[in-house]
Amino acid sequence: MREEREPVTASVRRVVLDGGDTAALRSYWETSCGADDLAVVDALCRMLPDTDPRRAVAFTHRARLGR
Repeated sequence: MREEREPVTASVRRVVLDGGDTAALRSYWETSCGADDLAVVDALCRMLPDTDPRRAVAFTHRARLGR
């Protein structure tokens, strides 16, 4: 089952990263697959506006992952 899921997960990840949809990216980040994905967190840090409180959360999470 896991072997079947990995290509699907990789495809969803790529679509979300390439799509430019902040809501989709945020939703993917909230999954077990996306939570610790540096590329996903980095994209959120770039895409979320300075005024969005979720941006601070993304930067804090990014700092924890970088350790």
